[in-house]
Amino acid sequence: MRFFTLIGGLTGTATGFFLTIWSALQWGLVTGGKPVVSIPPFVVIAFELTILLGGLSTVAAMLVLGRIPRLRPSPTFDPRFTRDRFGVAVHCDARDVGAVRDILTRAGAEEVRG
Repeated sequence: MRFFTLIGGLTGTATGFFLTIWSALQWGLVTGGKPVVSIPPFVVIAFELTILLGGLSTVAAMLVLGRIPRLRPSPTFDPRFTRDRFGVAVHCDARDVGAVRDILTRAGAEEVRG
């Protein structure tokens, strides 16, 4: 996820400098003999866009990597888990299914599927 934040931040920095330099060159206003493209005042806009795009890309990465929203329910989902029960999904090899079933039954599981 840090990679998404880094790319978003660098994109924000580049966009901030590009936007300010481009607009200064398009509508140049020379004041006091200062150069039209002067980097120090443009740092503020670049910094703000770095923070903005870095944060937005972090949120986008959380949604994408977390697979939110989940469009298909998990095959192990049971509606009872949202009310008054909890479930345990055990992924194991086919040869271990009997042993896992015995362990869960001995532990007091109400229902064992699979």
